[in-house]
Amino acid sequence: MLSFYWFTRLAAIHISIKRWLLLTLFIITITTPFSLFTVSFWLSVYAVTLIFMTLWRFKYFINQGHKVSRFIKGLLVIQLSLTVMLLPVSALFFQQISVVAFFANIIAVPWMSFISIPLCLLSLVFLPLSETFSQFLIMLCLESIQFIWDYLSYLSIKPWSVVTLSSLHVQLIVFFGLVIVLWVFFAKIYP
Repeated sequence: MLSFYWFTRLAAIHISIKRWLLLTLFIITITTPFSLFTVSFWLSVYAVTLIFMTLWRFKYFINQGHKVSRFIKGLLVIQLSLTVMLLPVSALFFQQISVVAFFANIIAVPWMSFISIPLCLLSLVFLPLSETFSQFLIMLCLESIQFIWDYLSYLSIKPWSVVTLSSLHVQLIVFFGLVIVLWVFFAKIYP
């Protein structure tokens, strides 16, 4: 989904988010039709759609202020949005919800985006130039991944990190989750 989005942006093809989403789903369905039957497909599509809808809905709030404050506001708004709005889907598919998802993602997403993945890519860039330096970079990358793994493991072993739900709780969370999604994305918040 993100690859197709960036392709349209780089190729200067102006399409609406709705059309982009429909074209992406069409391409995925044509190339891997059985992915429609996987939970990971629906979670991914829903999460990426939520990210774009959140950025669209809260763009005025996120785009105000200094560059650092915009980054922090964007990170907090997106992670809070994903945490709250993925609760109904998690409850429906897994009959449990994660209490620590926000705390895991608020650290893990920027860590992977700004430290681990760039170190890995830099290692690939420097591989033809200096194998020793490339190995040093990949070792740093592995250490950064180990750090985030330890943090996530620490969160996951807490007895309250995951809440198992009854059928009634799942129904209530799905109902109230849909109400929240509809209210956030269709209510008039800004003048």
